[in-house]
Amino acid sequence: MVIVSGRSADKFASVLMKKFHERADKEFHDINEKNKQLLQHIKKKNLILADKIIKQHNDGELFVQLKTNIRNKDVHVIQTFADKNRDLMELFIINDALNRAGANSITNYLLYVPYQRQDKKDDGRVAISAKLIFNLLKESCGIGKLKRIVTFDLHARQAQAHFDGPVDEIRAMPLFASYYRDILKAQLAQKDKELVAVISPDAGSAKRAEYLARLLGVRYHVLDKKRTSHGETAFNFVLDWDCKGKHVIMCDDMIDTGGSMVAPINFLKSRGAIVYACCTHPLLSPKAGMSTEQKLAPTGVHLLTTDSLPEKHKGYFKEHSRWVDVISLAFDMAKVMYCNQIGDSVSLFIDKTEKLIAKEALDINIYDVEGEDVKQIDLNGL
Repeated sequence: MVIVSGRSADKFASVLMKKFHERADKEFHDINEKNKQLLQHIKKKNLILADKIIKQHNDGELFVQLKTNIRNKDVHVIQTFADKNRDLMELFIINDALNRAGANSITNYLLYVPYQRQDKKDDGRVAISAKLIFNLLKESCGIGKLKRIVTFDLHARQAQAHFDGPVDEIRAMPLFASYYRDILKAQLAQKDKELVAVISPDAGSAKRAEYLARLLGVRYHVLDKKRTSHGETAFNFVLDWDCKGKHVIMCDDMIDTGGSMVAPINFLKSRGAIVYACCTHPLLSPKAGMSTEQKLAPTGVHLLTTDSLPEKHKGYFKEHSRWVDVISLAFDMAKVMYCNQIGDSVSLFIDKTEKLIAKEALDINIYDVEGEDVKQIDLNGL
């Protein structure tokens, strides 16, 4: 198995490789010294994080050179997006380099897909940029080389139709459910479970809220929301449920400028709720000179998110560790990568994950307060 990472994904790739090695050591823990040496040799020969040179020329152009032989190999490419436009171009060039170096097949792993919200013509003379991105991924790999695309929590699941081949969409909600099952254990132990509910900030996230609620065994509710124009949002909230003293979890696929989260959070808190928020993709974009963190932190909400996007800067996780927890997607990505390499079923892996949640036996991998290391957490110790 050969893995190539873009520059923004280097940290994630190192965590991923660590999970692969931990799993191999766990499977063969009771072996003698000679076989341990053999295991190390097998890992070195069959689990390769490719060396590469990626740099930016003085004129801004990107240069990519692979330093590992990948001829006739099935190559798994991981990319995350600190700078969407630059990192997309870098991914296209990596794909092209792999094709020209004779890779047998290429699988692209995009933890987050840029431009995915631009998935339809909602006004005159606008592009469907999401379709364009999927087309460029396919074309950059060469004819018939792009085997499949893997990502987490698309904004709209029908976006899978933009690619003619297989798209594996993995959900982070089972990881969130496992986390909340532990920190809200006492409330969820109540017979009627009325002390906990999942709230969708709008109708578009209702299915996600329903899924998380099902995993937790609680009810879900939807808040009404109206958008008045591009980039601006007006809110009308109706909630036919007494949330005073209740623990409510707001869930969405992403948080961008925070507008669709801050107002509902304040509304729920004004009605006496204890509010948590979770999202797979922490875009957290500034707007009007104010960061999303500056909007969210004062609400007193606890945010649970993932490493689908790289740290904004070194020490970012530590800086916000008081109110933000970051779950790593590396184990799930490693498992899906393994399934794709040997032909195992990804659906069976997802089904097994849901069953482990029901048994309260699903461990998660979470960043420490320094934001530098990922450790498997015994949830009873959270």
